[in-house]
Amino acid sequence: MTYSELFKKMEIDCKIRGHAHRSRFSKYRNLHVNIGLPSAIAATMTGALVTVGVNTPKTTDELTLIEIFALALSWLVAALTATNSFLKPYETSQGHIEKSVAYDVLLSRIGKAQVLNADDEQAAKLEEITQEIEKLKKSEPFLGNKRIEQSRKQLQKDRENEQSEESK
Repeated sequence: MTYSELFKKMEIDCKIRGHAHRSRFSKYRNLHVNIGLPSAIAATMTGALVTVGVNTPKTTDELTLIEIFALALSWLVAALTATNSFLKPYETSQGHIEKSVAYDVLLSRIGKAQVLNADDEQAAKLEEITQEIEKLKKSEPFLGNKRIEQSRKQLQKDRENEQSEESK
């Protein structure tokens, strides 16, 4: 395999993994908003309902409708908060965007390394970039084979669309 072929393989790998991480970033970013926002709203409503319930005079020991609703909302807040704490969507999304950026940086370094003429320089650059890619792969949040394959197909589709537009 020539240096050019190795660089091309590394370039494709970085594009696929970078795309997969960007996709995961979006998913976890949306999850963070979709859990956090309802939790904050429900917590505010619960506080308001409890305040109203405490200030409402009671004639019996039965729970009022306001108290029942406040109780249900407090359970919802607890469930959303626990889910958010367990999944840590914000932290996970940040990990994915950092890895995506790191792959983009490596991609640009691969492009620069391809421009080099001397074989010794190419070999040194190739080894350095290979080590960094391996280090990134070991430290990245889990990307399943399904996600990587989806990214590979999406990038292939994008490349085919670009080629068809260029031929027009």
